[in-house]
This record gives sequence, C-alpha cells and structure tokens, in this order.
Amino acid sequence: MIHAYTDPRALPFDDFERGLLPVLRHFLVAMTDPGSQAWRLAYATARERWGRSAGLAIADSLGDFVACFVQRHGATVDFHDPLDPERRVLLAKGEAALLAILHHMRRDHASAARRCLALVTGGRTAARVVQAGLAFAARYPAASVPARAEPSLRVVH
Repeated sequence: MIHAYTDPRALPFDDFERGLLPVLRHFLVAMTDPGSQAWRLAYATARERWGRSAGLAIADSLGDFVACFVQRHGATVDFHDPLDPERRVLLAKGEAALLAILHHMRRDHASAARRCLALVTGGRTAARVVQAGLAFAARYPAASVPARAEPSLRVVH
C-alpha cells in the first residue's frame, strides 16, 4: 500500500522512474490548470535530465499517458507542486500510483499494473489509458533506459 507523503526513495522505483516524477508533476499541473503552461516546464525538465532528443521523447510519451488518464478520469490524482522545494522529496498517493503503474508495466508485471490502475481509478479503467501506459513501457522498458544527459559546456567567443 502506498501512503500519502511517502519518500520516493522508499519505494521500488528505479532512477529513471524517480526522474519522471518532476515531469509528471508539471504535466499534472498543466492538465489541472491549462493556462499555467506547465507543460513547457515538463519538457524543459526532461530535456535537462536526459538530453534534447531522449528527454523530449520521454516527456512526449509521459505526457500522452497523463493526458489520457486525466481525460478519462478527470483531475482526481493528488500531487505536489513541482516548484515547491519542501515537497520535492515527498510523494503524494496519486502521483505514486501513476508511477507504480508505469513501474509495473515497464517490467511486464500485468497483474500488479492492473491492481495499481484499479486503485487509482476506482476500477474504471479505460483502454486508452492502458494503451498509453503500455506504449510508454514498450519504448522505455526497465532493462534499457536512457542515460542521464551529461552537461555540455562550450566556449563562447
């Protein structure tokens, strides 16, 4: 059972999944407040973490999953403000559940993913949400994830 305000390091998420957390939060802000343009911060955060091409692709795929979920189930997921430094190290129950769904899908643990999805949706699972999650998992399986981008420094004249 995932409890509210859990430390993300206490859950079995890998580094890639923990890296998804701020991107996920920015997308959730964007879905609940479309005028915020938080989606731009989601893409920027992913680009900073995994580099331009990998980061943008990861954010795009994660954004599809979040958009499908919110369109089907509404803004029912609790999450922390991604810009709040005090909450950065905490994990709300809803965002933990979404990460757990992807965690299990990436490892091809279908029954565990279904249980997590049923918990967060109250048993009302939409095929499009599952498809978006599986598309993400197929592109970024647990066995092979993009490495964190190394900062590049350039001399400017």
